[in-house]
Amino acid sequence: MSIEEELRGIAAEFGLDSKEEKGVVALSRPAAEKKGFLSKRKVTYRALYKIDPEKKELHFTEFLVESGSGAGGTGSESWSTGRDKEGPEGRVGKRMSALAKKYQIHFPAVEVGVRFRQAAEAGGYAFTYQKTPRKVRKA
Repeated sequence: MSIEEELRGIAAEFGLDSKEEKGVVALSRPAAEKKGFLSKRKVTYRALYKIDPEKKELHFTEFLVESGSGAGGTGSESWSTGRDKEGPEGRVGKRMSALAKKYQIHFPAVEVGVRFRQAAEAGGYAFTYQKTPRKVRKA
């Protein structure tokens, strides 16, 4: 099985929607939702990855987007970028812990990056965390 097929399979396991544009695959899935009187807030998990077959590298970033609408929601968005170099419990894990105080989280976001890293390493690819989506697109 190719690395592309392996990563698509992992995305499907987690129920991630997938779109590809210019060699970059964008993944997303709702992670939590909170409805109130005249308002709605939600958290969306997003990830981007790009495979460089010549260098045998997988460039990956992930982030959480919190958005809201209605009374008190104001349509704003805030997001947290991908993991720190400290490993799979980086920023996304910390952000999920913080958001768990406000939302009932029903998605294991930290596991996605762990599984992508394992698949890359098993396929002989270097796994590179990127701090921002822009760096994945330029890789």
